[in-house]
Amino acid sequence: MKKIICLSILFLFGFFYVKSQTSKFGVHAGYLNGHVRVIENNGSASTSDSGYFLGAFSQFELSDKIALTPQVDIGSINNNGFGFLSVLFGYYILNDFKVEAGPQVSYFLETTPEDVNSLGLDIGFGMSYDITDKFIISARYNAELSNRASNVDSEDIKARYNWLLIGLGYSF
Repeated sequence: MKKIICLSILFLFGFFYVKSQTSKFGVHAGYLNGHVRVIENNGSASTSDSGYFLGAFSQFELSDKIALTPQVDIGSINNNGFGFLSVLFGYYILNDFKVEAGPQVSYFLETTPEDVNSLGLDIGFGMSYDITDKFIISARYNAELSNRASNVDSEDIKARYNWLLIGLGYSF
């Protein structure tokens, strides 16, 4: 787990040191909602709960309309920790408003039972608005592509987590 966190931080700050006049670095925090759904042959069950997240991001403007935004976030729901590493590609629809999409890796920071994968691969979609040059508001929904159920007797069991992050950011 320490290796993943260290590599995530190196990944983020590696982007930060890229020599570019159109890059910025920032921090953000906000609301986190986690939704889990377990599906098996005879039915399904789901639940969701809320918490908060804190994180850091870099943003690199690749052109007037396209931006690349790697992010590292740590979240908490009911005293359970989650880590998120995402890379979002954004397209500016208006000067300060952009839509974003990209992959995310989600990780349980707590010990999980043997039949639960602690690592998941998600796809994220969202939007952000630059309120000022320094303040950003954003919302992102991540749908898990991988199956968190592992080492179970039946291969027909599927467990997936989906995440909603709504936050306020400050860039330096």
